[in-house]
Amino acid sequence: MEKTKITSKKAAQAAFENEFATLACALNPSSQFYDGFQFVRQRIQLKGGDPFLAYIAHDNKMENTFVVPTDPEKNGVPSIEDFKDVHVIKTVNTPEEAKEAFIAEFGSLARALNPASQAYMGFRFRQKTIELDGNEFKAFIANSEDKKTTFVVPVDGTVPSIQDYAAVKLVVRKK
Repeated sequence: MEKTKITSKKAAQAAFENEFATLACALNPSSQFYDGFQFVRQRIQLKGGDPFLAYIAHDNKMENTFVVPTDPEKNGVPSIEDFKDVHVIKTVNTPEEAKEAFIAEFGSLARALNPASQAYMGFRFRQKTIELDGNEFKAFIANSEDKKTTFVVPVDGTVPSIQDYAAVKLVVRKK
């Protein structure tokens, strides 16, 4: 594949077809490649890696995501990824959005930890500036009742995580 910047949905479709033409025909022989899928431009993370811009489309069963990086030089060629491995980055502005982002990332875990309530309804997320692994950033955090676990949802929309309570330090700014 020629490694040029992808600047439109049509270019994303063409790049994907060039990379997976044989597969595209095999999966949907009645249509011209992936005409049925709508590529949209999103900022994503693959398997928790660095965020990047890409055109993505999901299959009808939401099992696979077709990814076409806008900058193939930096982020690689088009690929077919497991739906669960593609995290669409959206900024998080409220505790409710933090809860939704966390449940989207850890839905089955949320029900396993607290089967009596609807996912993490009992936890209160609040926005704080924290230090984690030497990095300072704003996030919505919630702590488990036993103060052993902290649930972290970065405000920049990157992947939420579950951390050891002692590993998350609150940053106190002096005025």
